[in-house]
Amino acid sequence: MSQNKYTKEFKMQVVQEYLNGVGSCTFIANKYGIGRQLVNHWVRFYQVHGEKYFDPKQERFTGKFKLKVVKYVLETGTSYTQAAHKFSVRAPSSIGTWVKIFLEYGEAELVNENNLTRRNRRKLRIKKQFIKDRTKRELIDEINRLQAENAYLKKLQTLILNQD
Repeated sequence: MSQNKYTKEFKMQVVQEYLNGVGSCTFIANKYGIGRQLVNHWVRFYQVHGEKYFDPKQERFTGKFKLKVVKYVLETGTSYTQAAHKFSVRAPSSIGTWVKIFLEYGEAELVNENNLTRRNRRKLRIKKQFIKDRTKRELIDEINRLQAENAYLKKLQTLILNQD
């Protein structure tokens, strides 16, 4: 979810209603037509970071920090949301993106401060797929050539045996 989709005042209202015992996360989520997990996320972050968590802010993380978070997630099996709470990352989906970059492109690309934009990652993925497909075509051609050669040699062997 976009950090700016809901106003700071709205988020504070939702959190305060939950903390004041107006209802459960599910009740409040249904009341406002938002996800229960989102309400829970706001409450948990508010309890750790206070009201400043809801201030609009563009976060920038170093490659080393991203790598640390990714390795933690992969080694412990922690969910992105749990890792976001532990490492104070506002958007758990960011961690998902980091994991995807790490698994698809490797550590070097994740640590690279100027890492691939979404558009360039897409181009690289298409290029990799083309290379992979070309390799498949080459292998199929090789198999067909070897099968034809095998069939030729079998016929030749049969002809030689029939001559005797």
